[in-house]
Amino acid sequence: MVRYQRPAWLDQKIIAQQNSPITEQSPQNAVDIFSRSTETKAIIAADEKAKELRKKEKLEKKARKREENEKKREELEKRMRDSVIARAAAEAEISSRSEDTHTSKRRRISADSRDASPEDSLLIGVLSPPKSLSPSRRRQPNQVISGGEFHLPSHSLNKSLPSRSAVIELSDDEDNTNTAHKDTDDDEPEAKTLTPPPADTGPNPVMDIFIEPNIPNTKPLLVQRKYKQTLKEVRHAWARVNNLTPTETSAMFLTWRGRRIFDVQSCKSMGIFLDHHGFPYMKSEDLGDQPIDKVAVVATTKAIVEAEKAAAELAKKQREEGYGQLVDEPKVRDFKLILQSKNYDEQRIRIKEDHTFQKVIDVVRKKCEIPDNLTINISFDGEMLDPEMAMKDSELVDEDPKDPILLDVHVR
Repeated sequence: MVRYQRPAWLDQKIIAQQNSPITEQSPQNAVDIFSRSTETKAIIAADEKAKELRKKEKLEKKARKREENEKKREELEKRMRDSVIARAAAEAEISSRSEDTHTSKRRRISADSRDASPEDSLLIGVLSPPKSLSPSRRRQPNQVISGGEFHLPSHSLNKSLPSRSAVIELSDDEDNTNTAHKDTDDDEPEAKTLTPPPADTGPNPVMDIFIEPNIPNTKPLLVQRKYKQTLKEVRHAWARVNNLTPTETSAMFLTWRGRRIFDVQSCKSMGIFLDHHGFPYMKSEDLGDQPIDKVAVVATTKAIVEAEKAAAELAKKQREEGYGQLVDEPKVRDFKLILQSKNYDEQRIRIKEDHTFQKVIDVVRKKCEIPDNLTINISFDGEMLDPEMAMKDSELVDEDPKDPILLDVHVR
């Protein structure tokens, strides 16, 4: 708040009045002083009133902005609730249709079993003998023999038919060829009772999710979603804010840390954990548990992701090619040398082109055990070679590295 400051002329007037002796003033001077003090009071009152008006306008602006934010939040919550209700209704309708289909199928099976003739109920059949059995082997009526196809003996139809149908069961711990008969009184298949999973009663805090767009001509969005709720509505809310068409909405998706987020996922299934106080955090092998206050996701499309991957691969290839041009150096060649001497054995060695002939002399001295007081010289085609000269600086470098080079060793 800006405090009121009196005009300079008024301060000077007050100081002058305090320092001046008390004298009688004319009525005109008294009127001037009174009028000036009245003007000063009016100016001060006008300034105070203007400040109060500005303060009031600021408070009203804040209140209007707060009301707008509340309305937007209520609209977003309403949309989310309507979407959840619609999804629950759709799931209930699908479940109801599935139950009706299952019930009608069960009734049809029951009706078919009641209408079936006794001959049909007996057509469980008898297995024909396997090929390994002799054809002359006789089979008793209604005898079950492993292997072959089902067929029914003709004389078995003349006997009294049983009132209950027989069912062949295969035991789990026996071979498939061993069968056992089991009688059942139930015409309908036994319905299995499904036990619902236990309800998750853990904490379910509200998470702040920031959507950063990677799609041109779109803007970011900050939404709130509960920890265990799916993120489909988050994607649809961002699409509605950016006025995307249904085709564009179906083509875009969200990513988190480079991984795609599917509509059925939630913050819990993404790998975000809650501590014992209910605050979210991320697990990290290098830095330990890291608390987070906001989940930042990216809105993108498949075409954009593929384009970014292609650009990254191209940049990587160009870097590798550039590094190869800088790092590649000419390969150092090796030469084979045959060293001959009158008084010592012939020596065969391999030397690199950047080595000096002094290294060759040292090798010869060591292999031939030549004393240090003797001097060793090397010649090629009658010309002495400088021990300090490198192989690549001599005329020997023009020779083919695949062919051995003959050198003479002179010991004095």
